[in-house]
Amino acid sequence: MPLDASYPAERIEFMIRDSQAKTILTDRATSARISGVQASAIFVDESISETSHESSWPKSRSAVQPGDLAYVVYTSGSTGKPKGVAVTHRSAVNLVLASKDLIGGEDISAVLFSTPLSFDISVYEIFVPLACGGAIILVDSLFALANAPEKSDVSLINTVPSLMKAFLKEAKLPDAIRVVNLAGEPLPRALADKLFIGHPKLRIFNLYGPTETAVYSTWSCVKPEDGRPPPIGFPFANTHLYVLDEFLEPMPDGIVGELWIGGAGVAQGYINQPELNCPTFRPEPFRQ
Repeated sequence: MPLDASYPAERIEFMIRDSQAKTILTDRATSARISGVQASAIFVDESISETSHESSWPKSRSAVQPGDLAYVVYTSGSTGKPKGVAVTHRSAVNLVLASKDLIGGEDISAVLFSTPLSFDISVYEIFVPLACGGAIILVDSLFALANAPEKSDVSLINTVPSLMKAFLKEAKLPDAIRVVNLAGEPLPRALADKLFIGHPKLRIFNLYGPTETAVYSTWSCVKPEDGRPPPIGFPFANTHLYVLDEFLEPMPDGIVGELWIGGAGVAQGYINQPELNCPTFRPEPFRQ
């Protein structure tokens, strides 16, 4: 697991212990902030030969199955104890293939990688372009894009609306930009309209997905001529959406209910909190 120096030390220690991580990828400064965890460290600010021998690296299996664990990402903990969400290779691969079908081609030829690894949208920024023949433009943050040597190559930016709003106060989008993905927060119509200024052919996607799914579950493409607030839109490929009542029965069209998500993108469940799995992760009752 990667360690992000911006996280509180107690949260880092909790995630290491809770996930039972065997190896952490970090640097000396971040490692010095934590203690009492049983995990070996690989320091990215030192050469591999100085920190580790090949024999000490975890051995990977040659035949990974779709249902095997791909990664664990933690919720914010805003409603209590942070929950580690176990995402399988099936869910991650579905994200890549669905994203390729939805956007694909030249639009993902050079994707900006600006999101910390501790946030799940970094999975999109890494694996979608690399799995589809594209490149990654690596920067420290979205705000570093303005001075990045490769900024003129960026075809797709993937971020949250609040960061994009702050970015536009200081800089402008690259001339070659083709797609902006916005997720994680409601997308204000005014922000979409501002993005279209100077880029009338820009494709803006409003994306939605809880941590309990592999990054994104729904999408809508915002149109310049449509002045309405952007909806969360349609399900990703192999994703099923249901609006249910308190008894988990389907609601009629136009009636408010709770959104439930099914399909290939749903995670395996929470690790080490089995009492939360039954009410949250359920078999799909409407599909055989």
